[in-house]
Amino acid sequence: MTTIAALLAELSAAGVELRVVGERLHYRSRSGLTGGLRAALEEHKNALLQYLGRPGEREPEIAWRVTAMRAQLAALPTGTPLPFLIARPTPRTQGGCLSCGAPLQQAATGVTARCHPCLLAVWQVLKE
Repeated sequence: MTTIAALLAELSAAGVELRVVGERLHYRSRSGLTGGLRAALEEHKNALLQYLGRPGEREPEIAWRVTAMRAQLAALPTGTPLPFLIARPTPRTQGGCLSCGAPLQQAATGVTARCHPCLLAVWQVLKE
């Protein structure tokens, strides 16, 4: 069984962007959807709608990141450019998430800046 987080990672790696508009799930893809990804979207549509609605409130690994990032935005004066949001102040390490320091699995995902929970947290905070 595919987990929603794994499906989102697979969609992201394939260049598919998802968003929720009202009660509908919308996607945008630079190269189109494969039959397998299209079937997975249809099969998990309701779970994706629920998950993407407010992931920070259901996933503990995302919730603490969302809290830290919200605090950074709340402290900004109006009109200030957005900073690079971080989950915790950590020394930057080679191969680590720039936001929380967790090791990145670069070979599998191609991600070189943030881990998946930090990506979801940033997405949640910025869409609020």
